[in-house]
Amino acid sequence: MNWVDYIIVSIIAIGVLYGAARGLIHGLFSIGGLIVSIIAAKKYSGLVAEALVAYTGIENKLLEFIQKNKITEAFAFSLPVEKGFDDLYQYITMVIINCIALLLAFMAVRICMLLLEALLKGVFRLPVLSTINHSGGAILGLVQSVLILLFIYAIFIPIASVEKFNFMQQAIETSLLSKYFYKYNFMMSWALDTALNIFID
Repeated sequence: MNWVDYIIVSIIAIGVLYGAARGLIHGLFSIGGLIVSIIAAKKYSGLVAEALVAYTGIENKLLEFIQKNKITEAFAFSLPVEKGFDDLYQYITMVIINCIALLLAFMAVRICMLLLEALLKGVFRLPVLSTINHSGGAILGLVQSVLILLFIYAIFIPIASVEKFNFMQQAIETSLLSKYFYKYNFMMSWALDTALNIFID
C-alpha cells in the first residue's frame, strides 16, 4: 500500500463514521442529492463543455499546452484510432475540457441540492431509530465515499498525465486499491464518450 491507498481508506472510513453519526434519515437525502448531482452533471456536462469551447479561450490554451508537453500516454487506452482521427491532441483537449465541464456541472447542481437540503432539513428531524438509523447511515456513508472517490479519479486521471504531476500517475499505478476506482470508473467513461461525440460532431 502507498499514500494513495491510505487516502482512499481514510476517505471511506471518514464517510462510514460520519454516516453512522448523522444517521439514515439525513443520509438518505444526502446520498440522493449526490446521485442527482452526478446524473445531472452527466446530462448537462456536454452543454457546459460546448459553452466553454464557444465562449472561452480554454480550447486553444489547452491544445497549445498539450502539444508542448506531448500528453498522450494517459489516454492511450481510450484513443479512437479505429475512427481515423488525424488530430490526436484535439481529442485529448476535448477529453480534458469535458472533465472540467463535468466538475463545473456537478458543483453547480450539488450547490443547488445542498440549498434544498438546508430548506428541508426540518422535515428529517424525526426520532432516532438507534441501531437501524446509525447502521443505515454507515452504509450510506460507504456508498457516498465510493462515489466521491470515483469522481475524484475521473478528474485527476487526466491531470496525472501532466509531466509535473507524474508522481501522481506513478502512485496510482502502484496503488492496490486504485485499480477499482480507475478500471470501473463510469464517470471517466462519460467524459471520454462525450468528448468523442463532440469531436465527431
